[in-house]
Amino acid sequence: MFQKTKLLFINTLTNAIILILLFIGIQNSNKKGKVNFLYFESAKIPVGLILGLSFFAGSTIGSAVITLNNNYKNEIK
Repeated sequence: MFQKTKLLFINTLTNAIILILLFIGIQNSNKKGKVNFLYFESAKIPVGLILGLSFFAGSTIGSAVITLNNNYKNEIK
């Protein structure tokens, strides 16, 4: 149990650092785009932010699922 908690904490910390670096690096971005979803349209936001947030979400969810998976516990040792 301690191994999973430690691994989850390290993954969360790493993803938080990536998110902070994303926000620092995106400040001077001039390319802006919109996201269209069904009938809705977002405000113009930098394209790098859209890609970075999708990477961040995938990395966070993926590491949490793998860490908390019961069948994976034997391989962590």
